[in-house]
Amino acid sequence: MELLDEIIQKGFKTLGLMEVIKVHEAAREQAITLAILEFISMEQHDAVTQRMEDVMRA
Repeated sequence: MELLDEIIQKGFKTLGLMEVIKVHEAAREQAITLAILEFISMEQHDAVTQRMEDVMRA
């Protein structure tokens, strides 16, 4: 998350606002996914990850 914080702080100077938002959204999505997978057995990780991707595309 330190890298994300650095990107956000410097991002407004070097990146467009949309790029900063995309990075922030990607980091949030990854954090949520990791938190959810902590409570799901390893055997189900692939199926759950695939289902999350399917839902996000819908």
